[in-house]
Amino acid sequence: MAPFNSGLCTLIAILLSSLPCQDCLAQCTLGGHVYNKDGSTIGGATVSVISRQDSIVAQVMTDSIGGYIFGFFR
Repeated sequence: MAPFNSGLCTLIAILLSSLPCQDCLAQCTLGGHVYNKDGSTIGGATVSVISRQDSIVAQVMTDSIGGYIFGFFR
């Protein structure tokens, strides 16, 4: 397994957290995949999302194929 850049994972999480989830009329989910610079998926990476409204941090770990999903947001 190739090493991954944790800074990149943090950047991805920051970019994703800026999505307008708080503007959803109903509950929303957030998910995706984490890739390294060579385009391979990264299993076991920690992805964090920080709520801009109340600074709550949610974290999940990617699965074996680099996928992650956060539960419901309001």
